[in-house]
Amino acid sequence: MEKVGIILRKPPGDMSVGEAVRHAMGAATEDFKASLFLLDGGVLLAQKGNEETLEDCLGMEVRVLADSDSMSEMGLAPADVIPGVAPLTPEEIAGLLGDCETVMIF
Repeated sequence: MEKVGIILRKPPGDMSVGEAVRHAMGAATEDFKASLFLLDGGVLLAQKGNEETLEDCLGMEVRVLADSDSMSEMGLAPADVIPGVAPLTPEEIAGLLGDCETVMIF
């Protein structure tokens, strides 16, 4: 199964958010192993209160991963994150991205 990584760097409210989420769900529907990587302002999508935006991704078994350094920079603690979103170090994220055959950046 081909691995697809979708990187989201923009915060909620930016039109890139919907596009990144849509591409992640589309990849999961097409039998790809999809991961949505939340970096920089994108980690704010993982904040509690945004469950509606990510619930379909999580329900479709898209891995949603948040950069722990970006979380710290944005003032997000692990307790502030939606259940199902995994905080990872930049090194862990780099390793997973390296395993992806296709990477899209939003």
